[in-house]
Amino acid sequence: MFEASRGKLNIGICDDLKSDIEKLEIYLIRIFQFPEFVNIEYEITAHYSNGKEALDSEIEHDILFLDVEMPGGIDGFKTAKQLQDRHKKPIIIFLTMHDARGAEALPVGGFRFLSKNFNEKAFVEAMIASTNRIHTNQRIKVQYKDKFGEEAIEELIYTNDITHIETDGKNSIIYTKYEKTPSNKSLKYWKELLPKNRFYRVQTSYLVNFVNVIDIDVKKRLAYLECNVEGNEKIQIARDKAKAAFEAMHDFLRFWSGGVE
Repeated sequence: MFEASRGKLNIGICDDLKSDIEKLEIYLIRIFQFPEFVNIEYEITAHYSNGKEALDSEIEHDILFLDVEMPGGIDGFKTAKQLQDRHKKPIIIFLTMHDARGAEALPVGGFRFLSKNFNEKAFVEAMIASTNRIHTNQRIKVQYKDKFGEEAIEELIYTNDITHIETDGKNSIIYTKYEKTPSNKSLKYWKELLPKNRFYRVQTSYLVNFVNVIDIDVKKRLAYLECNVEGNEKIQIARDKAKAAFEAMHDFLRFWSGGVE
C-alpha cells in the first residue's frame, strides 16, 4: 500500500544575485495561480547565494532552482553533480542567461534548463513536468518479520529508489540503490500495485523499475540497472519480452522527461 500523499512542495533557490531570486519568487507566485497548479501548495524554504551553501544545507528540497553562473569556484553544474550523491535528490531546474550551455545540464542531473528571461510557456511546462514527477514518487509500506520470525517490521520506501523486485517464493525482496528489503507480499502483489508504465515484469522472477534502467539490450536480452552500492546490476529478460520491454521503456522515458503519459 502507499503512504498518504505528501504536503507542500519544498522549493529552494540558489543564485548569487538577490534581484534574480526576487524575480523568480514573483514569477512562481504568478505561475502557481494558473489552473494547472490549483491543487498544489508550495513553499520556498531556502535561498542560497552560492553552491557551497546549497550543498551544506540539510534541507531536502523537492525542486531546486540553480543558477549556472556563480562565483566561488563551484558553479551550478558542479553543485548539481554533487547533489546526485544525495539519498533524496531534488529536481534541478537550471537558470541562466546563456542558453547555449543547455547540453551541459543533462549529464549532471538537470531536469530542465530555462532562460532567466522567463519564457512563460517553457516555465509552465517545466513546472508541470516537475510536479508530475514529484507526485509519482510516493512511498510504499513494506512489511516483514524480524530475523526470529516474530516481530513485524514496517519500512517506507520511495518508489523512485527501487531498482527491481525479486520473487522469494511466496514473498519478495525489494532492491533499491542503497539496500535490499524483504517483503511479506508476493511479486504479483507489487506488479498489480505499482504504476504499470514504470514497473515491468521482464521475466517470471523479476519486476524492474524503468526509472533506474540504464539500457535494455534486446539482442542479449539484458536489462542494465543503476545501483549505487554494488555497481550496476543486469537482469536477464524472457525471450518473448525483450522487444516489448525495450519499447515500454522508451514510452516511459518520453513521459518521464515531461511528455504526456
